[in-house]
Order: sequence, then structure tokens, then C-alpha cells
Amino acid sequence: MNTQTAPKRVLVIGSINVDVTIRTQRIPTSGETIHGRGPEIFPGGKGANQAVAAAKLGAIVTMAGAVGDDPYADAALQGLTTSGVDLHYLLKVPGPSGMAFITVDDDGNNMIVVTPGANAAMNAMRMDQLSLDPPTLICR
Repeated sequence: MNTQTAPKRVLVIGSINVDVTIRTQRIPTSGETIHGRGPEIFPGGKGANQAVAAAKLGAIVTMAGAVGDDPYADAALQGLTTSGVDLHYLLKVPGPSGMAFITVDDDGNNMIVVTPGANAAMNAMRMDQLSLDPPTLICR
């Protein structure tokens, strides 16, 4: 009896961002300026993070998302490409890629501001435009 199963197919429809993280001793109050450490720049976005995690667990993953035509697009896609995620349904649109600006204090508390950028273009993509074999799981 063969106990191995075929890899699961996962379709992720969601955000692809660049995360810009600054570390601080504490979160600033409204109107306050404090010194921070960094920045650190990482690929991110809820959808992209789900796609990378599923690929690392052995799934065959397709990502439907959007990036801009700015210099940050490559950084946003880095985690997806290195994890082998299929980007056949990636949209490249004029304008900025999505970005998250994250302040993390020494206790691990955070404050996040997201600019959706190209992610807003995903509203134009309808599910019937995705001609895929039926996936095992769809994440949004």
C-alpha cells in the first residue's frame, strides 16, 4: 500500500507587500518623534505570507496578486519566487507596490500602517478568470 499522497494544490488570492520594519524602545505617542533602529525590509502581505508558508509545507501553490512597476516589486516577490510559488496570475500594474510600515517596540508590541498600492488592482480580477485545476484549498 502506498502511503504517500500527492501534494495539495493551494490557490492564494491576496496581498503582496513590502514590509518596512523599524524597531524602537517603545511605540511613540501621537505627534511624538523618537529614534529607531533599522529599517529592515522584508517581503510580506497576508496573501504572500500564506502562499510562502504553504509552499514550504510542500503544497503546490499558485498566487494571484498584484505588484506595482516600482523598485519595490522585486523585494515584494522575493519570498514567493524563492519558495517556488507559481506567479502565473501575478498582475504588474502602473504605480506603487503595496507597503506596510511596521514599528515594533522592545516588548514586541507593534503599530502598522499599510498602503495597498497595487493590491487594489485585485478587485478587477474575478474568480472565473483563474483557469486552474480545482485546488484543494483557496485562501483569501
